[in-house]
Amino acid sequence: MPEVYRKLTIRKRVWILLALAGVLAPVLLIVGLSIPIRSATLKARVIELLTEELEGEVTIETLEGRVFPRVAVSGSGVTVRLKGRTDVPPMIAIERFEIRGSLAVLMKQPRHVSEVRLQGLRVTIPPGDDDEGDGAKTDGESHAGSARLQHVIIDRFE
Repeated sequence: MPEVYRKLTIRKRVWILLALAGVLAPVLLIVGLSIPIRSATLKARVIELLTEELEGEVTIETLEGRVFPRVAVSGSGVTVRLKGRTDVPPMIAIERFEIRGSLAVLMKQPRHVSEVRLQGLRVTIPPGDDDEGDGAKTDGESHAGSARLQHVIIDRFE
């Protein structure tokens, strides 16, 4: 064993290890947070939220997110259909999307999303009754159902 290692006391070895850990830990954390997150649980929760908010059947082909350096969610193949209506094209179809924001601003109320980018957006309004029948919602019911979406502010929409 070289003389340098023999002269190191236990205290010096501990300090060297702590210094290495102090340098490596932030680097590993940054690298770990910048790796895309592809989670079936995340995808299921997003689909559940959108299904509830949009009152339709939502499907998403791919979905991934990042936490560092900024919170970002991207994906492809989003379709929103009216519940039970497979005889008409989807009400909303999006080929690709990106949503970006700062973690600090996303945690505050109202939530701010810095940027939303959509590629290949198609909106189809299916034929139906123009008159308000028994199934029409009152203003109070429609405002209560979209209460969560009203608390999100999008700074840039492209």
